[in-house]
Amino acid sequence: MQATQAPPLPQTDRMLLRVVGCRFPPHNVYRYQATKTTALGPVTVATVAKAACVDSSGPWLGAEVIDENNYRKKLGAPRGTDGMPDHLALQRERYAAVVGLSCGMSTSAPRCLELIRTYREMPEELRPKAIVVGGWHATDNPEVFLEAGADAVVHGEAEAVIADLLTAIRDDASLAGLRGVSFRTGDEIVVDARGGGMVPQRLMDRLPDPDFGLIRYADVKIFPVGRTRGCDGRCRFCRVKSGARWMSPERFLDQLKVLASRGARRFFVIDDRSEQDLPGFVQWLEGLEEFERERKIRLSLTTQNRLSLAEHPDVLALMRRAGVSTVAIGFESPIPEELKAMKKPLRPAKMLEWNKTWKRHGFFVHMMLIFGYPIPPETRDRLAAEGETISLPVRDRARRFMQFIRKARPDTLQILLFTPLPGTEDRAYLEDEGRIYPFGWEYYDGTWLTFEPDKGIDPVDLQYESIKMMRRFYGMRGIWRIRILSLLVHLARIGAVTVALPVAWPTVGWRGWLRAWRDSKLRLQGHLVIGAWLRNYERIRYPEQLARLRKAA
Repeated sequence: MQATQAPPLPQTDRMLLRVVGCRFPPHNVYRYQATKTTALGPVTVATVAKAACVDSSGPWLGAEVIDENNYRKKLGAPRGTDGMPDHLALQRERYAAVVGLSCGMSTSAPRCLELIRTYREMPEELRPKAIVVGGWHATDNPEVFLEAGADAVVHGEAEAVIADLLTAIRDDASLAGLRGVSFRTGDEIVVDARGGGMVPQRLMDRLPDPDFGLIRYADVKIFPVGRTRGCDGRCRFCRVKSGARWMSPERFLDQLKVLASRGARRFFVIDDRSEQDLPGFVQWLEGLEEFERERKIRLSLTTQNRLSLAEHPDVLALMRRAGVSTVAIGFESPIPEELKAMKKPLRPAKMLEWNKTWKRHGFFVHMMLIFGYPIPPETRDRLAAEGETISLPVRDRARRFMQFIRKARPDTLQILLFTPLPGTEDRAYLEDEGRIYPFGWEYYDGTWLTFEPDKGIDPVDLQYESIKMMRRFYGMRGIWRIRILSLLVHLARIGAVTVALPVAWPTVGWRGWLRAWRDSKLRLQGHLVIGAWLRNYERIRYPEQLARLRKAA
C-alpha cells in the first residue's frame, strides 16, 4: 500500500497520531454512562504507538486521544454548529498526520464513516497523510471503511501491529507484508484474510500502562482498566472468540496503584470475565486490599463476572474487602431451552441460588438478560427429531422474564433484545436464512429489533414487550405509562430514603441504607434514559417499520 498522497508534513520533529473514539448515535442508551468514562482501547493503542515509535534519534511520534462520547465544552473543546466535535478545528489546532478511528461497537459505525469523509474532504494542507480504522466492527467489515476513504483497516488487536503500520505510513512503504492489515492502494482494495493480530501471552506484561493523560477535552470519572483479553466461553452470540490471555497480577496491581496515586477512585474492570485466571484474580485482589489498608484509602470497582463464581464464597468475600462494589453478570435467560441453545451451562433455579450468594455478600448486582433469542438450526432440528418445539408466545416469555427478575431482585437491570452482531455464529445462520432486517448499524445497541424472530413471534410484539419490561422495572409497575407521575414518585422515594437515614442506620445498617438510596437514584436515571429512548422510538415510528417488514416477509 502506498499511503494516500498528501502535501509535505509540517516541519516538526514528530508526527502526531490522533486516535478518535467515535460518538454513539443520539438514541443510544449508553450515552449517559459514556460521558463519565472512556474506552480503554483507543488509550492503549495511542500509548503503545507513542512508546514504540522510537529510532536512533529518539521518539518520532506523538499521540493524543479524542473521545467523542466524553468531549467537554467546559474544557474548551471545539464544536461545530451541529454541536458535534469540530475535527477541522482540532486539525488546525494540532495537525495529525495519521488519524486512527476506533469502531469497536457496531452502533458507532455510521459516525466512523462520517469522520472518514470529514478528514478526507479537508483542505489539502490539513488533510491527514493516512486514515486508519480499527475495532471489532471494522475487523469484520473492512471493505466498507476502505471504500469510504480509509487507507487501512487493522484486524484484531492493533497493539500487535501499530508500530510497524505507522512506520510504513511514515516511509510511504507497502503494507502488503503486515499481518492483519487490509488496505487501499489507488482504486484497489486488498483485504488480509490471514486473521487479525493478537498480543500473545508472553508479551502481555510488556504492554505499557495506558496513559490517560493522552485524552484531550475529557473528564474521566470512572477509569476503565483491563487485565485479561479474550474469553474461553465461545458463546454463540458473542464476538469475542480469541483465547484468554492476561498480564500478571503484579503488573495489573501496579496500574491501579499508579492511577490511585493520581486521584482515581472509581474503576471499571473491562475484562469479559475478571476471574478467567482465578489464581491471578485472587492475587491482585489481595494486593489491592493490602494497599488500601496501608494507605487508608477506599476504591470502588465494578467487575464483570460469571454467576457461578458464587461457588467460591471466599473469593466473593475478598472482592468485597478489596473494594469491588458492583458486579455485572450475564444471566442471559430464565428459559432453560434458550440457555441450552446459547451453549450456556446454566439452570434458572441454580442461577437464583447463586444470585442470593452474591447479594448476601453485599454486592450491587447488575443483571443482563437477552430477550427474543432465536433458536439455531441444529437445536431446531434436534427438537424436531425428538418431537418437540420451542413455541412460547411473546407475552408468556415476558411473563417468565418478569417472574425471574422479581425473584432475583437485581439492583439494576439491562434487558437487551438479541442483536445479530457481525462475526458471531448466530448472525451467520440468520444471514443464510435471510432474516437480517435492513436497518443501519446505528440500531445495533441491543434496544432495537434488527432480525426476523422465530416463526410464530410477531416482531412488533417482541419489540414492545422488551420496552415494557424495562419501563416496569425503572418506571414502577402500574404507573410507568404516566411519565410525570412516575417521575414524581421516583423523586419522592429518593427523598424518603434520604431522610430515613437516622432511622434506617440502627436497623439495616449503613450498607442496607446505601443500597436503598443508590437503587432509588439509579431507578430515576433509568426512568429518564428509557423515557428519552422511547420518545425517539415513537418519533421515528419504528413499530410501523417493523410491521412493514413483517408484511413483506
